[in-house]
Amino acid sequence: MRFYAALHYVQAYFASGTGKAPTTHYRRANSIQRDMSIAGAYDDYRYLEDLSRDVRYNYSNLQPGHIKFAEDCLITVKSVVGLHL
Repeated sequence: MRFYAALHYVQAYFASGTGKAPTTHYRRANSIQRDMSIAGAYDDYRYLEDLSRDVRYNYSNLQPGHIKFAEDCLITVKSVVGLHL
């Protein structure tokens, strides 16, 4: 859930700037990394994406610390991207 919240922040950023937003996870991650305004959110965004995939397919590995760290990552993405919305 936190990953998709981050994804929507990023999509809003790209849509508000160019009117176009990346259409795949791969393109979105590359676009974040290349855009110097929001590149600072890249590591946190990728962690959320990776965790989302891991939890979807292997829920047994989820630990309480993952949830707290995911919340911190979302806060970072919102802070970095939100400055430019």
